[in-house]
Amino acid sequence: MSSDGRKYMPFDEAVWINPPVRMMKGSIYPFVDMQSIDPNLGKVAASELREFKGGGSRFLAGDTLMARITPCLENGKIARFASSINNQVGHGSTEFIVIRGRPNVTDNDFAYYLTRSEIVRKYAISQMTGTSGRQRVPTTSLKHLSVFVPSLPEQKAIAEMLAVFDDKIELDRQMNRTLEAMARAIFKSWFVDFDPVHAKAEGRQPIGIDSATAALFPDSFEDSELGKIPKGWKAGHLCDVCSPQGGFAFRSRDFSAIGYPVIKIKSITTDKDVNINQLDCVSSDIANQAKDYWLNDGDLIMAMTGATVGKFGLVLNPEKAPCLLNQRVARLRSFTKHDGKVWFTYCVLSEDEIINQVISIADGSAQPNISADGIASAKLVSCPRNIFTKSLDLLQD
Repeated sequence: MSSDGRKYMPFDEAVWINPPVRMMKGSIYPFVDMQSIDPNLGKVAASELREFKGGGSRFLAGDTLMARITPCLENGKIARFASSINNQVGHGSTEFIVIRGRPNVTDNDFAYYLTRSEIVRKYAISQMTGTSGRQRVPTTSLKHLSVFVPSLPEQKAIAEMLAVFDDKIELDRQMNRTLEAMARAIFKSWFVDFDPVHAKAEGRQPIGIDSATAALFPDSFEDSELGKIPKGWKAGHLCDVCSPQGGFAFRSRDFSAIGYPVIKIKSITTDKDVNINQLDCVSSDIANQAKDYWLNDGDLIMAMTGATVGKFGLVLNPEKAPCLLNQRVARLRSFTKHDGKVWFTYCVLSEDEIINQVISIADGSAQPNISADGIASAKLVSCPRNIFTKSLDLLQD
């Protein structure tokens, strides 16, 4: 131990693992399930109130919940239990390891960031045991991991600095969600429901747009292979708005624990987002072979095989962890971007009709697959360029 309080110590001595929490069997407490944890967020609230029957994990507000089962840990499911009530007691999945700062050793906030660190997470994953698909981290294995513990004042300063970054990331995500909501509202009104065209056909002024914008829309419909569409528009394909490209064919022996992360199908979350906290990496030599498959900010990716065909997500901020695209995942490069986000293509894919087409195009009964050309062939209504451009301008304003 150094004179300023810095030292290395076993992880289970640096933090309190599964600390005791007093709960009454038969009483109702906040409950957190595994599904509630978003790998991109640092906090998780109770998913419901549930009777405590004596099993599962127990924790207090501020405690860190770390998934110990595959693939949840690999996917970054680590978060703090959030509650507006101080010392709120909660319980949750049996698959959580609960971590708390140890009195006079570690600050509780620092303990959270330490747990989320690559050092701890990669080590925990390396210790998993059990049958394939149900592997877990033995809690006792964490005592063999040595971690560096700064002095308490340094811990607090580190945690405060990282919290500022987390707050900024969350603010950016909220702004992205707001932009997405605006984009989808405009898209549905203009390009799915054709509200401005219906209004003009009925002799009304379209709601929510000025006269110059309204003048861009026709005042009648015509028949097409996709049904009634605005006059002058056409039945097009997904390739009219984006260019699908499959990923690089990495080999299993190319992957290692360190290097450049590779985005795979499992990286796409149910929230149409992409989790870039991946541990399947490749060396710089292998990455150089795949130099045409780097992902850019705002890229959309889509699963091309298996039960997840058509599942898609938006890549955000990959510059923080440069990522490569794996085979059987398609990148859908949009021809026109807004602030780096391919919102128009994103909205197109958010329509169930388009995704259902993609799924129906996929061939193979046991293992459905779709090619980049197959994705590109999905049919959609294509509008004149000036209306498309105006929709982008509205968001930019």
